[in-house]
Amino acid sequence: MARKRQSNFSIALDELINGKDASAEAPKTEADTAAPKVEPVAAPKVEPTPVAKPEPKPEPKPQPKPKPAPAPKPAPEVKVAPKKPTEEEIAAMETLINAETIINGSIVSKNALRIQGTVEGDVSTTSAMDVSGDITGKIVAKELNLSSGTVEGNVNCVENMTMDSDSMILGDISAKELVLDGKVKGNVNVGGSVIIKSNSVILGDISAATIQMEQGSTVCGKISITSNEKKIDENLFVRKKKNEK
Repeated sequence: MARKRQSNFSIALDELINGKDASAEAPKTEADTAAPKVEPVAAPKVEPTPVAKPEPKPEPKPQPKPKPAPAPKPAPEVKVAPKKPTEEEIAAMETLINAETIINGSIVSKNALRIQGTVEGDVSTTSAMDVSGDITGKIVAKELNLSSGTVEGNVNCVENMTMDSDSMILGDISAKELVLDGKVKGNVNVGGSVIIKSNSVILGDISAATIQMEQGSTVCGKISITSNEKKIDENLFVRKKKNEK
């Protein structure tokens, strides 16, 4: 390598001195004949092609939420007028006057009455009445049952009436049907039948369509059987002469 540089230098010096192109005459060395070195050319920088950014998709507009359907209005309350009880339903209801109760005054009712206490006044109902207490006053009832009860006053019973052996009435009795086993001081007027049981004591007249008396009962008064009044012909009591037919 040092030799090549020296020969080249010698050639260049001869050209300067002699004015000749020493390189033309000088034999070409292997280094001279060698292909010229090609300086590597730097590849041009290729700028990366900018990738177009995708346009952002527009965000969907929020859809308005559907308004909730209005709640159904509650149906207006229909006020039903309370049903009036029938006469039968009223009669089935019962009003109790217990044994510890004392009433000074009259009682008028459509309900059934159960009187165990004391009432000083008239008592009236269009339904049944059960008396095991004491009443000082008149009684009017559809049906009447005296069980260990005492009444000081007249009694008017539209239908059936019963008295047990521990009951007592100081007054007149009017009824459709009567079953009596207690004590009565007053007249008894019955449209239908009267059954006078063995414990009965009656101080007064008795009038009824039919009368049945048990042995042991006591009646101090006149007894009338009303069912035969219309059937009796007065001509039956007229004495006929023997010659008359």
